[in-house]
Amino acid sequence: MKPWLIGIALCLAACTAAPVPAPPTVTLRPVPAATVPSAGPGATPSAAATPIIIASPTPAPTPVTHVVQSGETLIAIAVNYGLSLDALLEANPGVQAEFLSVGAVLVIPAGAGEAGGSGPPPGAVPSPEPVSLSLPDCHPLANGAWACFLNATNPGLVALEAVTARVTLAGADGLPLAEAVAYPALGVVRPGGTVPLAALFPTAPASAAAIGVTALSALPLADPDSRYLPLAVTVDASQPDGAAWTIAGQVRNPGGLAAAEVRVAVVLYDADERLVGYRLALLDGGLPAGEARPFTLTAAALSGTPTRFVALAEGRP
Repeated sequence: MKPWLIGIALCLAACTAAPVPAPPTVTLRPVPAATVPSAGPGATPSAAATPIIIASPTPAPTPVTHVVQSGETLIAIAVNYGLSLDALLEANPGVQAEFLSVGAVLVIPAGAGEAGGSGPPPGAVPSPEPVSLSLPDCHPLANGAWACFLNATNPGLVALEAVTARVTLAGADGLPLAEAVAYPALGVVRPGGTVPLAALFPTAPASAAAIGVTALSALPLADPDSRYLPLAVTVDASQPDGAAWTIAGQVRNPGGLAAAEVRVAVVLYDADERLVGYRLALLDGGLPAGEARPFTLTAAALSGTPTRFVALAEGRP
């Protein structure tokens, strides 16, 4: 039986995928020149802005500390945590705004995230578990949309589910212009594992100059095998062809429970280890315990040439 293929072949622009932690801040990087929409004939390009911090609507738990990153300013950190500059300076009497050092640890006073109160505001969502997110790579598509990819890696000892991230497009002043949620290819990220996330901007603002990301959700799952069945993938043949790569193999269910749903994903990386596309397939009919099924997937990278692939599989009882 042929699988129902869901093609997700999105393109990434060039950047270094450096892992970042998941505090409730959004660290921006300049949009690669190849992805900045043209301002038209005769326009004078502006200089790239220094990456800064913009506010996230997800409040931080209190009390909390903040490690200063390159490009951050004290006023931007205060705004991000819903504080006045005076309140932040009062909690950090030894810090001078004009001499803020990268790596300095700031104390965020209780009540951050709301005006005059203490504790999280109504409707606050649980803070995500630690998850490492690569900086997004975004690419303008022919229809005017932007597709953004990133990797989510679980650095802990407990599996994570519902891992999502907020991708932010900002202007040269660091203020947000548009946001989109990045969703994972698979439902669980096991300890030490990596799963790709994808976000889509139906339209992208022409003045976008920087891209940022922050974790939205990452929930601990003590018994992942009760919700997600580990499946084994064997690759029998692979054939690169320019920007495309065809992979043929088998997915096997080594456990004692039948999988009602089977997902197989092929993730493509280029020579610089950028995630340049992936394709996801749902196999009809599930997979009985102890059995294997063949699959063939062709994934395409819309940017550059893929040099390696990773095949992933997941079952749900």
